[in-house]
Amino acid sequence: MQTNKSDYILRATGINYSYEQKKVLTNVKFALKAREVVGIAGESGSGKTTLLKVLGAKMVPPSGNVFFKDENIYAGNEQLLRGHPAIKIVDQDFDLMPYITVDENIIRNSLSLSESARKLLLRKMKTHLNLKDVGANKAINTSGGQKQRVALATALAAKPEVLLLDEPFANLDYSLKTQAIKLLKSQWRARAMVVVAHEPTDLLSLCDRLVIMKKGRIVQQGTSKEVYQNPKNRYVAELLGPINELSDALAHALGTTKKMVRPHELTISDKGVGAQVKNQQYCGAFMEIELHFTDFDQSLLLHYSGDKVLEVGEQVKIMYK
Repeated sequence: MQTNKSDYILRATGINYSYEQKKVLTNVKFALKAREVVGIAGESGSGKTTLLKVLGAKMVPPSGNVFFKDENIYAGNEQLLRGHPAIKIVDQDFDLMPYITVDENIIRNSLSLSESARKLLLRKMKTHLNLKDVGANKAINTSGGQKQRVALATALAAKPEVLLLDEPFANLDYSLKTQAIKLLKSQWRARAMVVVAHEPTDLLSLCDRLVIMKKGRIVQQGTSKEVYQNPKNRYVAELLGPINELSDALAHALGTTKKMVRPHELTISDKGVGAQVKNQQYCGAFMEIELHFTDFDQSLLLHYSGDKVLEVGEQVKIMYK
């Protein structure tokens, strides 16, 4: 089915950006549909944060355009750009007002609401993001993790049509991160979002589609499942978790045409290709086993959750699931 420009809430075309002589974005084309969550992944310096700021009208590229619906967000505003009212960005600087309270920060973009509606919204944000005990504190006196949650609450409270998040979970522990992701997947699932993150599980659990960047260019994009299961190359694969790259001979012996397989795609069986356990590491839900295939002079990783206790040096049989 053909997609029309009108199907997109946010579009970027031909974006180029440089810091002095270093090119950061090269002819980037990006599109976001309403109700869609897109994740951007890439190595440090690949242009992820710059692209997010360009999409949020915080930076003006020397060439290219960004359209919110059918509006060119740069038109006539090149020198005075401070963002777009329908687009909110939560970046790594948090952009909080340091000398007002947490409560005042959260509701500062909700002045059009009635007082009772603002109180309800404030209570809701503080409950969901575990900020009930710091509401009276000035933002400058909060921790890094608290600042991150206040910034997220402030953006959500503004009810933007597009929400841009740059490493939104970087300072959160597992429990707080789980709460934040749950909030974004439920109440805010209907909003269009773009998320930059390094942690693969965050992107895979939250995003409908992934965009992979390298050296200022988009090198692969597709649904989260497509990109995870069929990475274009090792660079893409490793951004989303551990990967095994198989030789032709070993792939044939294991019975797969895939040259890159995830550790969980291999299994220990009564029959298969012989390998020796070289090392193992406890990872909670599974053991990460390093295997060496002597006949193929190759080592692979396998994620094992069976009942049998394996010993280093033990010989096992491996199959592709």
